[in-house]
Amino acid sequence: MLSKLLFPKSTFRQLPFRLFTSALVAGAITSIYQTPSQAVTFHFNFAEGTSSKVMNKVEEAGSLWSSILKDDVTVNIDFEFATLDEGYLGGARPDMVQVSYTDAVTQFGLDQISTDDQNAFANLPTYEDENGDISISRWINGTQNALGFWHVDNSIEDLWLTRANAKALGLVAGDNGNTDAVIRLNSDVKWDFNRSNGIKAKRYDFVGTVVHELGHALGFMSGIDVLDDNVENNIFLADEEYNYITSMDLFRQSDFTAGKGRVDWTVDSGNEYFSVDGGHENIAGFANGSAAWGETDNFQLSHFKQGTNSVMAPTLQRGVQSSISEVDRRLMDAIGWDLAAGSQVDYQSSASAYIEEGEGIDGALSMGGWSTTRFSNTLWQEGSFLASKVGSGPDSQDVPEPSSLIGLGAIALFGIKRLRKQR
Repeated sequence: MLSKLLFPKSTFRQLPFRLFTSALVAGAITSIYQTPSQAVTFHFNFAEGTSSKVMNKVEEAGSLWSSILKDDVTVNIDFEFATLDEGYLGGARPDMVQVSYTDAVTQFGLDQISTDDQNAFANLPTYEDENGDISISRWINGTQNALGFWHVDNSIEDLWLTRANAKALGLVAGDNGNTDAVIRLNSDVKWDFNRSNGIKAKRYDFVGTVVHELGHALGFMSGIDVLDDNVENNIFLADEEYNYITSMDLFRQSDFTAGKGRVDWTVDSGNEYFSVDGGHENIAGFANGSAAWGETDNFQLSHFKQGTNSVMAPTLQRGVQSSISEVDRRLMDAIGWDLAAGSQVDYQSSASAYIEEGEGIDGALSMGGWSTTRFSNTLWQEGSFLASKVGSGPDSQDVPEPSSLIGLGAIALFGIKRLRKQR
């Protein structure tokens, strides 16, 4: 799912993350960040040679999420600090699971603690047929299928979740020891590791960058990035190929869908936004994607709009500290994480037999088609902080716009291979 945004060698002010394809080396160092009772625990597996300074700051990033999220689960993260191509801050590769939407709805129902939880559950885009079977109702018009017809607003029976997000809903056992995501940060970047006195003008916020990548692992991902790349590159697939609805997509609304019991799964220049009440309240705008016409800041859809006060905004500038905001907390709350204790979800005893550790989403979201790790059902996620322009200021300079995106959390890569179906 990935691509590459080329920056002039003299421009390194506001950078994206890059997907990486190497595995952690043998001899990794394991670290568990101990959290208070009833809170998320991060289990970090560090690559051999990682310095204590880097490990401490990665754990600090985990503690920022742990101070907010109170689910009794452990999130397992493999972490590398190594060289990436110039112009990239880092990347994350969350492991994904495909679950029955019926079962997901049941778990959402057990997880109603806050008012946002209650509104989110009451306004899930659920379609029920004459047999009582339920599915996700979506609006996908605006793009064409392989036959040249407009896509049909077909309902989807399954939901894609990051493994960590599935743990929060009790769809994967909270103490499951498999890796939930792999993260790498670029060791060649001039980082500021100390947030206590702000971020130095010529450096990037290391802790904030890790927090952002952890946010993707926790579930801040949109499946519409698959459609976005295909529209951008004139690739037409049948309606049934676009079944990559994620938990975040359940709360993506627009003027076309508000109050209609469906979600907006389109790629256009409209005003898609995060809402927990079926579209009546516009909490924060989502990015429109690279294929949106007339957009000057058309970043990937797995982010809030540029300029949003959010750690999950699409750009990061030098000298700026990136922190978890209220909109970040509300979205995590809506997709199944808890901001307070009291959930009825059984985190440790999930009935995981129905979970398909399938390779479908991995193939759709991997560079060059099907990845060599497709059977592990993992996907690389890059472009976490996308940028097409440097930040404002006296030394601002335009850089090339993204040319194409592919997959969840992708960023434009020159010479990218197209999405192709498995044979």
